[in-house]
Amino acid sequence: MRACDEVRFDVGGRTIAGKRFRGGKLPTIALHGWLDNANSFDAFAQAMPELDLFALDFAGHGYSDPRQRDVGYWGWLDAQDVIAVADRLGWQRFVIVAHSMGAEYSTQLVGIYPERVTAQICIDGWVEATTIDTVLDGIRENLDTCLTTSDGTLRGYPSLDAMAQRLEAAKGIEFAAARALVERGHRITDAGYVWSTEPRIRRTHTQRQPDDIVVALAKRTTAPTLMIAAGGGEEWFQHSLDLVRGVLPDFEEISIDGPHHLHMSAALPEIVDVVRRFLGDRNLL
Repeated sequence: MRACDEVRFDVGGRTIAGKRFRGGKLPTIALHGWLDNANSFDAFAQAMPELDLFALDFAGHGYSDPRQRDVGYWGWLDAQDVIAVADRLGWQRFVIVAHSMGAEYSTQLVGIYPERVTAQICIDGWVEATTIDTVLDGIRENLDTCLTTSDGTLRGYPSLDAMAQRLEAAKGIEFAAARALVERGHRITDAGYVWSTEPRIRRTHTQRQPDDIVVALAKRTTAPTLMIAAGGGEEWFQHSLDLVRGVLPDFEEISIDGPHHLHMSAALPEIVDVVRRFLGDRNLL
């Protein structure tokens, strides 16, 4: 079993936490999906010892601090946190492995900081291209969330297993994967075990971008990009892929049969083979 260290960084007075799996030579930052946490990459990190992998908890997820009440959960701020963490790790260049929401942020970050990213691997996610009106509605939604004074009542569970069973049913993932996520994503209250994830995150959707911005980000991207789509995964980013396929300089796309959380499923060995070959073909391993 590959050992990992719990790591915490001060970023602007907040704690950004994560797990570092040392031993490999290729600096890699792993970005989890919406309402998930760093534990989602445990199995992947164990299967890829070539990577010096830091699995990050986004703000308000896992062991990372939430944002202050008057600051929204904007995708650009999460991208900023990724760069801050890379700086503190001393990594001028790094690979990104990203799932779902993490891939939404990664596919924006690589266009803003093209010189920092060696390669990106997206698992069933991309920045969602949509209309300007939808983007503006999302911005208002985020602003309204910052003005809300109550998060409501959190549902309590009698045990972590009960939380995991609920997550297993909601996300369609295996129980072991759900159990790993709740292990890092809970706190104990008088109501029982509740999610520690910042409740406002459930009410914000500001990572969408207009079509023109998605194309412009792709044009600025220099990193080789691997897109691993799940056969039983999501559809919301398909329009984005239609926009960028002919724009990205080095783009490879593959579909693997399995659920949205491919990297936490029985499809993991196939994913590892594809990622290892992709990085090897570009002389990164």
